[in-house]
Amino acid sequence: MEQKDTEGQFITSTNEILRLFRHVQEKLSPVTITFPGMAKKLTTYVVNVDNDSRQLLFDEVLPLTDSPLMQDGRPFNLETYYDGCRIRARNIKAIPRKDSEGSYSYLVVAPDEVHYYQRRAAFRAQVRRTLNIWAHLLDDGGKVVRAKLRDLSAEGCKLEIDGNYQHVLERYKEAQPIKFTFPNGTNMTPKVIMRHVVYDEARKMTQCGCQLGELTPGEESQVANVVNELQRDHINFVRNGGNPEGVPALFLPPTQDSARAALESKLEALENKPEPPAPTAAEVKKSEQAKAKAVRARQSGPIDYRVAHQAGVSAVRSLVAKLRAEQELPISQAMEAAEDLSVAWETDRQPLLMLTRIRNGQDFLFEHSVSVGLQLADQVVRSQQKDDSELVRKLIFAGMVHDLAKSLLPDGVQETRVKLPPDRNALLQKHAQKVRSILATMPNVPKEAVMVATQNFERLNGSGIPDGLRADEIHPLGKMAAVIDVLDMLANRVGRDVYYHPVLAFKAMLNLPQELDSDSVKKVIRYQGLYPLGATVKLSNGYIGLVMRHNDDSKPTHARLVYNLADQSHFPPRDIELASSGVTVEAPADPVKLGLSNSLLRLPLQN
Repeated sequence: MEQKDTEGQFITSTNEILRLFRHVQEKLSPVTITFPGMAKKLTTYVVNVDNDSRQLLFDEVLPLTDSPLMQDGRPFNLETYYDGCRIRARNIKAIPRKDSEGSYSYLVVAPDEVHYYQRRAAFRAQVRRTLNIWAHLLDDGGKVVRAKLRDLSAEGCKLEIDGNYQHVLERYKEAQPIKFTFPNGTNMTPKVIMRHVVYDEARKMTQCGCQLGELTPGEESQVANVVNELQRDHINFVRNGGNPEGVPALFLPPTQDSARAALESKLEALENKPEPPAPTAAEVKKSEQAKAKAVRARQSGPIDYRVAHQAGVSAVRSLVAKLRAEQELPISQAMEAAEDLSVAWETDRQPLLMLTRIRNGQDFLFEHSVSVGLQLADQVVRSQQKDDSELVRKLIFAGMVHDLAKSLLPDGVQETRVKLPPDRNALLQKHAQKVRSILATMPNVPKEAVMVATQNFERLNGSGIPDGLRADEIHPLGKMAAVIDVLDMLANRVGRDVYYHPVLAFKAMLNLPQELDSDSVKKVIRYQGLYPLGATVKLSNGYIGLVMRHNDDSKPTHARLVYNLADQSHFPPRDIELASSGVTVEAPADPVKLGLSNSLLRLPLQN
């Protein structure tokens, strides 16, 4: 960081400096640390910003082999970026802190001055992964090529295209028209020049860096408007969890009237077709389920799985708050959240389940409850091999209320132990009976929820609560709920942060045949696979990765590279398809033993 800061501005207001670093924390932006006179560069993350003490807390530095440089307390310079904004600070000192597990973090007093720079005219707005903005262009043979917009600024954009188009896009060395189509049906057609085209063999994808050609005043206004809307969309997802009401109209589907007009047009075209044969009873049932699913999707509007997950966490938080205040439970809010989660699960279950794997630890009980609901629904419905949307919703809701009794314990919202001391266990028994009584007398609460909320505490040998039921007395759903609950508790190891390690949980559960139903445990392991979604694994190419996708046999097909074992350094997250890249999963990896920051593991989930 020896460059002179000739552009931008120096900020000396402590409150403003803390605000900037809070943005860095929220974006999980890496912080680069350099030492005057040395070529070494270290990487860390901001894990906390304390307004009262005016201090920042940095995570352990990477590579770990260079951490003594920080522990010595020598002054350093830092540089970080977020949303195109560069932040630099000089002559910083850190106070090392060592926890009980031997890991270091670093306390830093907020700098007296930071340099802040943003090229606003060329601000590059990112397009979230779940937002589909398509670009259509012509290849050298005149065929239409469809690309996905990944970012946009007043000067250029980044595109991604499935397949290898590296050579056929050579014609775009001169400005050629390109058509962008937005979710609401509108479009714009500026000209672009390809500045670089790269084919990613691992991802089977062509990446294009484009410069916008000379724009008319109207086109400049259009581009500026889209950039602003992308910024609004990003702010909505950061601050409001992606509330549909905060999504700009440009990124929402056409209005219902437009959709109805398109549907009517298609129906008119089909009027003269012959009548199809009468459907069978099975076809009628399948059709009714499909219609019910479509109605739910239309009523709920566009559902992003991250938004649905956050709504579920908020609903559990509201249930707990009302229960502890002895007020009426907001069942309708929880049911709506369960409905949205069920639609998101049916749309694409795998990324939704990924969100339940790596957590921040601050909302353990709330996220745990949503996770149990999703895993319970996933396990039961998939094992039954039938499409039952109503059952999915009920089981997700059941998971959301399963730990309400635990929330009534002193500090129960942070209780992460599977087995409680006798005094707390006796208190939990009393609360479980109370919660069962409340749920059983409330309208619209499914019977599955009442069962799961109480029987998930029961154990086969009669040592559970609230009724001390034994093996044959516990309902199969209760047995499965107990297994899912224990799995989620054991797999998410809580220390300075929460680490997901399912293999250790599987081993521990197999050693509890007197308490947990062995058949249910084996079913869970079979359906989640040896390397479940979100598991940290060692790959044959020398990297640590996260399992991102499974095939129908619950075996990994895609992984996201996050850490280079040889260099002991983080790796810019990159997805690979295991089969096509020749990479295999060698073994599970323990993120704690490897010294991997959980911030590093959570970062890929933001993309």
